[in-house]
Amino acid sequence: MFKRMKDAAKWGATEQRLHRRLKEEGMGGDITVRRRELGGQSRITIVLGAAKPMELAAVEALEARLTEDADGEPVTLVLTDHLPANTTAAQAPAAPPRPQGGHDNPLSLPGSAPKPGADPAERAAKTRPGGAGRVIAVASGKGGVGKSTVAARLALALAEKSPGRVGLLDLDIYGPSLPVLFDLEGVRPKVEDGEVVPLEAAGLKLMSIGFLVSEEKALAWRGPMVMGAAKQLLGEVKWGELDWLVIDTPPGTGDAHLTLMQRAKIDGAVIVSTPSPLALADMRRGAALFAKMGVPLLGLVENMASLPDGSTPFGPGPDDAALAEVGLDRLGRLPLDPALADPIGREAPSEIPAPFQALADRLEGLTQLDRTRDPK
Repeated sequence: MFKRMKDAAKWGATEQRLHRRLKEEGMGGDITVRRRELGGQSRITIVLGAAKPMELAAVEALEARLTEDADGEPVTLVLTDHLPANTTAAQAPAAPPRPQGGHDNPLSLPGSAPKPGADPAERAAKTRPGGAGRVIAVASGKGGVGKSTVAARLALALAEKSPGRVGLLDLDIYGPSLPVLFDLEGVRPKVEDGEVVPLEAAGLKLMSIGFLVSEEKALAWRGPMVMGAAKQLLGEVKWGELDWLVIDTPPGTGDAHLTLMQRAKIDGAVIVSTPSPLALADMRRGAALFAKMGVPLLGLVENMASLPDGSTPFGPGPDDAALAEVGLDRLGRLPLDPALADPIGREAPSEIPAPFQALADRLEGLTQLDRTRDPK
């Protein structure tokens, strides 16, 4: 306990130094500083929500100064607006779009660059990915709670009601799951007119960065690249007509989440957690982020909540009063069942497990979806 207290005090002092440095650099307003583990290494991410566009060289120089203030712990800056590499602020209005690579097109999709003369404010306006009738984000405050499994099997249950009209988008840039879940490792989608054509399996339309980047290629992208890839996955996929789009978000509350909520019209968020106290604490933070960004919270799915004998391996979970404090209803409790965690494969399963049928029925009946839905 004493060590944890010392670590907390040290982090508090580091955070104060970082904020002081940013103030000295003229960076005020909406600033979020957080520390996370990535690949066994601790990193600090700073999101500058209201910063003006900066040249890449200026960003890297400021990151170096912040890293020094953090006693050598790597610092990554995330700007919600940024300039292409080797472009100065004075040149920005006349700079031509880059058709390949870079922050605006990290997936290197041919023909995907913004059209010359397009209004930047219009490009950044919130839209419904694929024009889907309903867009559902499935999220968790931490990894390892079965969020991707819940998202995939929920999509399958919805597809029983809307055959061929359900999409599943894997928005996890660092740890995509769909290639493994649907036995599509090594399969590459087509690109038509600057848009990716989703792969199809098990009666779903599927898109994931795992279909575009080889499994052996590690992604060591800074925040702007992650946000750029998320933007492309949200806006440059040729879905066709969809009744539902289920978005499997990354664990935690990171750069891809910010891009999702800034660019996409989302009808509601489903939060997935196990009943363990640690997972529930992270769940509250995830729910708070969606609520802060104006995304309706549809409810909580407790995964791995019980064993076949009815016992609860991770504890009883939150009661209704605790859920009400964070604005959540309980959508369902799923058992700890190895069959639910098995990869799905390319063929639609012969039977949808009852808990996911019930969850799909609950979503169809939620009045929040009718209140938030619009035709665009």
